[in-house]
Amino acid sequence: MILLHLLLIYSLFCLGFSGKDEEEVYNKLFKNNEYLRFAKPMQEDGGIVYVNFSLQLTQIVQVDEKNEVMTTSVWPTHRWMDTKLSWNPLEYNNIEKIRLPSKLVWLPDIVLYNNVDGNFTVSYYCNIVLHNSGLIEWIPPQTCKTSCPIDVRNFPYDAQHCNMTFVSLTYSNESLRLVSESPGAYMEETSFYKNSEWKIEKIPASVHSKKLPFLDHYHDHITFEFHITRKPLYYTINFVIPIFMMSLMAVIAFYLPSDSGEKVALCMNTLLSNIMMLLILVK
Repeated sequence: MILLHLLLIYSLFCLGFSGKDEEEVYNKLFKNNEYLRFAKPMQEDGGIVYVNFSLQLTQIVQVDEKNEVMTTSVWPTHRWMDTKLSWNPLEYNNIEKIRLPSKLVWLPDIVLYNNVDGNFTVSYYCNIVLHNSGLIEWIPPQTCKTSCPIDVRNFPYDAQHCNMTFVSLTYSNESLRLVSESPGAYMEETSFYKNSEWKIEKIPASVHSKKLPFLDHYHDHITFEFHITRKPLYYTINFVIPIFMMSLMAVIAFYLPSDSGEKVALCMNTLLSNIMMLLILVK
């Protein structure tokens, strides 16, 4: 029991010093350093800020074939260096990283370029993780609605290709460069929710530079191409097999004798079944 009390007192003692040291780090970086969050970070090798960008997919919420819109839930990861926000951990009780509100530091204005709802901002401005080297990590959650051309020629055994393109609206590639941290978007089993209708084949990423329609400078674009295929089991059971059976019934009706009283009833039932199936397909 005495040992337990000693451990508790020691842990509270360490937490108290840790909180005080974090406050001293904050004062050094923001109060005594005259940090300006509106200014682009200073770099050792020049004026270009390299933003390492990756995308974690948590769910394909919906693919609206009629309006050609794909809704996804993602966690875009931003990592960049700001040498003005660095410190020596030995001077602050070996504190190597702190968490701060994202509104305190400069943030890259990377937005979803091909969104369809006009919402360019993230869903929640979460905290940043600031490392003693000046590395900043920012992973805000975001719900994206992007344009997605739909090709239904092979429905319900079709495959679709939908793109998500991120770009900095105000910084050209002479000031900000986008770097893909991984070959494509990734999913984690613990946080990914499978879609009941669509299966993800792959999501490769590519970085390219081109001019925006309203600007003369080249801007880096990072594009994630979603290769998804439809799961056909539901449509096969509820549409393909019933339509096949109704077509078979229509053919059988021609082989019934003309004086048979069931021939007219069979043809009427087949016609009404086709009309009902077309109404369901339209919806």
